[in-house]
Amino acid sequence: MELLQRKSLISPIGHLSVRAQPSFIVPDCTSEPTLPLLSPKIYYADAEFGEWFSGKVEGPVGEAELSIYRLNSPASPKRVFEEVGSRRPVAVSHFLFLLDDELLGKSNGLLRSGFPNIFHLADGGGVIRCVESRWHEDAPRWNVRAFSMDYPVECFPKGYVITYKNG
Repeated sequence: MELLQRKSLISPIGHLSVRAQPSFIVPDCTSEPTLPLLSPKIYYADAEFGEWFSGKVEGPVGEAELSIYRLNSPASPKRVFEEVGSRRPVAVSHFLFLLDDELLGKSNGLLRSGFPNIFHLADGGGVIRCVESRWHEDAPRWNVRAFSMDYPVECFPKGYVITYKNG
């Protein structure tokens, strides 16, 4: 009998370094007029992102090495997070730095093709949330949506890019 090898859910496609960031308080991002305080490059953040991240206090974070992966098959947020093992969530300030940096013409591996970039971030209560950033060329700005890790649907199709902080 032939044994079938299990194909990995994710495949590595790159690494990037992000510089240290100072202490940061996520501003109220529950209403559109306050979004420029979060980042001038975000034109939409969903209600869940506002609820879970507004007011989060993040102390200074050091320089970090991040790994970028491509999703090989559809998966739920929880399944994706379980696949990465010892990797850790990305700091909110690093996440926002990457969105801003990409817009300044410094290509850092984020997709700007309409496909989302997936990050796992800790919210204000320390709960890990799955956060999607999607570039909209017509704006041109980012949309940001947050999902519970228990979101039951395999909502992330093959081809999405996922970024994690290394161990």
